[in-house]
Amino acid sequence: NTDANFGTTLAIGTDFVAVGSYGNDDGKGSVIVFNTSQLLVPYNSSFTNYTGDYLVTAYHKLKPKDHYGSSVVANENTIVIGASGNNGAVYFFKKVNENGTTWSEFQPRVTITVKGSQFGASSAITGGVLLIGAPLMKGTGGVFAYKRNQYGNWIPQNNNAPITGTKTARNSEFGAHIGVATLQNKVVAIIGQPGGLFLGLNEDHAYLFVE
Repeated sequence: NTDANFGTTLAIGTDFVAVGSYGNDDGKGSVIVFNTSQLLVPYNSSFTNYTGDYLVTAYHKLKPKDHYGSSVVANENTIVIGASGNNGAVYFFKKVNENGTTWSEFQPRVTITVKGSQFGASSAITGGVLLIGAPLMKGTGGVFAYKRNQYGNWIPQNNNAPITGTKTARNSEFGAHIGVATLQNKVVAIIGQPGGLFLGLNEDHAYLFVE
């Protein structure tokens, strides 16, 4: 598939590598998992929303241009996958067995109500904090924060209100790129805003946030 965009997104877990292919199958998208202990021999599984050999079926059926795999992050034995096309969504998977041949969704996918936001286009994770970008939300962009509870599920923070920039303009794309880390017991995030003009001036910024 010459339009699969295989390798556009990548993530490394405890003993696996996840590779996104958001343009695969008319833009439905997919994410393939490789076992690093077997010299990158493909696992007997693939994160997709349609069945077939070596595929795992997710609960929600993908549509063309969903762009499943447009962002991928891993944390220990879990993978969070963004599907930024159409209305946007984020999916959560965990490794079921030790050798990694079986993966399953461990909580329902999450979405937001703002259509065309590209929710899931970017993501970053550190410990128990997950950030998901929606760079076209309301024309300026936003980032949504989640925390992992005692059961391992990701719970929306700030009443599911997005983090936004202080100097945004139309097409700012706040949240197009996200980095996050835990430094000295504090969560530190840097959020990119690569576009936008206001009164003829560039409004491209990188914002630093500390929890």
